[in-house]
Amino acid sequence: MEKEYLIGVDLGGTKIEAGLVDLNGKVIKKLIMPTEAGKGKQKVIQNIVYAVNKLKKDRILGVGIGIPGPTDYRKGVAINPPNLPGWKEVPLKRILEDKLRMTVAVENDAKCFAIAEYKCGYEKKVQNLVGVTVGTGIGSGIIINGRLYRGMADSAGEIGHIKIVPDGVKCGCGSRGCLEQYASGRAIERMYFEKTKKRLSAEEVAHLMRKNKKAADVVNTAARYLGIGLANVAVTLNPEVIVVDGSIALIKNFVKTAEKEALKHMKILPRPVPIIHSKTEDAGVLGAASIVF
Repeated sequence: MEKEYLIGVDLGGTKIEAGLVDLNGKVIKKLIMPTEAGKGKQKVIQNIVYAVNKLKKDRILGVGIGIPGPTDYRKGVAINPPNLPGWKEVPLKRILEDKLRMTVAVENDAKCFAIAEYKCGYEKKVQNLVGVTVGTGIGSGIIINGRLYRGMADSAGEIGHIKIVPDGVKCGCGSRGCLEQYASGRAIERMYFEKTKKRLSAEEVAHLMRKNKKAADVVNTAARYLGIGLANVAVTLNPEVIVVDGSIALIKNFVKTAEKEALKHMKILPRPVPIIHSKTEDAGVLGAASIVF
């Protein structure tokens, strides 16, 4: 008898993580590859199709795609992901269903992460949770009373576009001074270049931290900005926990530094909101797979 599986695809600004997931929520096989966003929309879609086809096994019930930006979940449309140049009102569900000949669901990637965190780690512990992803960009998913909060136009949780610096650095969303421009992977790369005139990836900057004061200053500045953003979330929504994940959150002490900064700005609250690094492995992939149903 054929086994049944789901495929979850976590589409980031720089990399694609895809996983074959069984119906018990276990990732059986995983694939990581570059997004190649700079090569255009068709190349990114081609890479998603390649990843899904590499993972196909037995009976696939459907594919869930986590998108880094505002998404119309019901129509399956990527509205305008700031870290995917040239993507505007892309009917990704329809395009991929035509190419893959299987059911496809599309959701904001940070919402996928929050769903996975809630279902896999916190469902029996809390009713209100914010899951925050910090990678190339920054996003979040909001769980209120045990249910995902989508907002009027499926766009709730875009905390990467909270205004942090008035008239600050221009953001991919078209605004200026967004949190994403000061606390994300791209922010670390920009700030390091401004200090040194050297172009390094955020991961390369992080590797230099122990022996390079400028690199350490940049990463710690980004973490503190993240802390200010998370404090804004904490005092606005007052969740029981904020869970953080993503490639930048993996940098040593990044989340701890952010939490330390955030606590300075939560004094209005009777009890500070804990900020915790995710312990759920492959949360983005699991969350993407879970939206198929």
